[in-house]
Amino acid sequence: MRMTETQFEELLTHVEPAIKKSDTFMRSALTPKIKLQIVLYLLATGCSLRTLSHLFRVSKPTISLMIPIVCDAVYNALKDYIKIPRSTEEWNSIEEGFSQKWNFPGCCGALDGKHVVLNAPDDSRSYYYNYKNQHSISFFWD
Repeated sequence: MRMTETQFEELLTHVEPAIKKSDTFMRSALTPKIKLQIVLYLLATGCSLRTLSHLFRVSKPTISLMIPIVCDAVYNALKDYIKIPRSTEEWNSIEEGFSQKWNFPGCCGALDGKHVVLNAPDDSRSYYYNYKNQHSISFFWD
């Protein structure tokens, strides 16, 4: 499902205070709009930092540093719309749903993650090496 321009602008107004940086004598800060565009594009497509760097003309290190900041800002902006179980009955209902739908008794949640492909530092050995035979870092959501 595509995000409309109106939806994007509304999300931007919520996250802008958390992701806005000031210009310095040495450089102009990236706008919150560009930061949000980059991170949403990454989350929607799963493309590499290299691709993002070429598409948006922003360095890979800058992109990798802003991803968790923007993701946190988006989560904080939308957390009122995300329902988290508060009672034992709600947790039991979720467990029953996993048991019936997926034949997975005792489960009351699921994680999802995203591998972000990167060029690992020369001295990193296997720290960033994943099961897909590439170097990446992983982000997880529950």
